[in-house]
Amino acid sequence: MNFLADSIVLNQNGKMTTVPYKRNTDNHSFSFTLDNKTYNFRMFLDHKRRIIEDINDGMIMVLEKVK
Repeated sequence: MNFLADSIVLNQNGKMTTVPYKRNTDNHSFSFTLDNKTYNFRMFLDHKRRIIEDINDGMIMVLEKVK
């Protein structure tokens, strides 16, 4: 995932897709739609890492900044 000002670039096995996202600053969440499915995540900060949790099923992903 590469976050831009108003969109996210997703790399799915080499296929790059850009989708707009919506932020909710009240609960630190964001959502986007991909292939007719809406994804909702909450974001947590852990030093230099970002942890995102799928609000619907609890799946967690750890994101690390790439230089």
